[in-house]
Amino acid sequence: MELAAKIASFPIVQAKHKEIVVYKVLRDTSAAGVVFFSIVPEAHRSFVFVPSLALWVLFALLTKPRAFKRAFIIPGIKSYSVYCWLILYATFYFTGYMTGAGINVLFNYVRIGFSLLFFNYYLETDDMKSVKRLTVFAIACIVFSSITTLRGLALDPMAARLLSTGKEELMQGLTGMVIGSFGFIYGLVFVVVAILGLIKAGLPAKRRIIFTALVALFIYTIFAAAFMWALLILVVSVTLMLLNIKKTLHLLAAALVILMLLFALSPVVSSVLNFLGDIVEHEVLSVRLHELAIMSRDFSVNETVSVEGRLGLMALSIRAFLSNPILGVGGVYGLGGGYDVIGRHAAFLDELAKYGILGAGFLFVALYSNARFVYRRLKNSKQKTAYFCSMAAFFILGVVNVLFTIPLVFMAYFVVPGIIYSLSKDTNGRSALK
Repeated sequence: MELAAKIASFPIVQAKHKEIVVYKVLRDTSAAGVVFFSIVPEAHRSFVFVPSLALWVLFALLTKPRAFKRAFIIPGIKSYSVYCWLILYATFYFTGYMTGAGINVLFNYVRIGFSLLFFNYYLETDDMKSVKRLTVFAIACIVFSSITTLRGLALDPMAARLLSTGKEELMQGLTGMVIGSFGFIYGLVFVVVAILGLIKAGLPAKRRIIFTALVALFIYTIFAAAFMWALLILVVSVTLMLLNIKKTLHLLAAALVILMLLFALSPVVSSVLNFLGDIVEHEVLSVRLHELAIMSRDFSVNETVSVEGRLGLMALSIRAFLSNPILGVGGVYGLGGGYDVIGRHAAFLDELAKYGILGAGFLFVALYSNARFVYRRLKNSKQKTAYFCSMAAFFILGVVNVLFTIPLVFMAYFVVPGIIYSLSKDTNGRSALK
């Protein structure tokens, strides 16, 4: 506690105005590099990302030292939960509790931790113009990546799914084509929900046309990639937004009502899903839709290979967690590693299985507290609804699938709040925040 107090009280000298202007340009240029390397597929290279990050930290500190201090140094649950999580995972790595893990795994966690805190600095600066410029640049990166992804999927409809396996023998011929895989496609889900929230809140005609075109491009990319859970989470999140859900209790109540409606209308839902499965040309999506039709009709996962298998993997992680709920069974990395102990198909359950409540607890606090920090700074009800539904999609994904990839986390914790914060109808930053 004494060390934290000394760090928090460390004096930071403010530069002169002319110097600040230069530092600001260099800061945002470095930030653009961070955005590019965090979003664009196959651009995640440590030897180019690290210099961009180091330069950003330097110029962010020189430009707005008080904002940097509030975002990264002053003790607070949103920042210190990230640091405690990273310290614990570093300890697990160096003591061998991360079996089969390379240093790249630890570096990946560090980048995720930074992604959680990155937007907080800009909130503290209240620099609306910089946030808007970086958000527009991020969207441009996403558009570019969506186009290259669609080009790759036109050549191989299974490309995104094959890349997500990480197996060299399946990825041959696909690398170098800038095809967005798992993290990028699911990140698109959060971005789509955020943009739809802006459209729903009301935008000028020209901006509405542009955003509608972006939504169409992004949804088509998600569909073409054939990740069924991405489409399902997108549908659920958009439904919540249409219902104006912006609180957890309201979310639970809405979920209960929706389940009751699905039960009452199960024959109709099953028929619609079967119809969609028949007309969809992509084989994987067709199979998944028919499986959902069976589930909605019989209220059972029998005869549904993918869903039944996924539930089995989730149960595997639960059993591993219960065997050692405090510290877990340890992280097992590498292709095929840990499949007999950890399901590796439900992020939150997998982290609990690997590192228990003590190891994964700080991670969960970091994810929740940083999302809550942004949410509480928004005072516009429509903005809160858009942000809540976008982040609801993020946390739902953490329950049912893998979560911790750089593009996915960065798009959820930087691009989404950037869109809602800076591209809304009211572009005066102060009126959008408390």
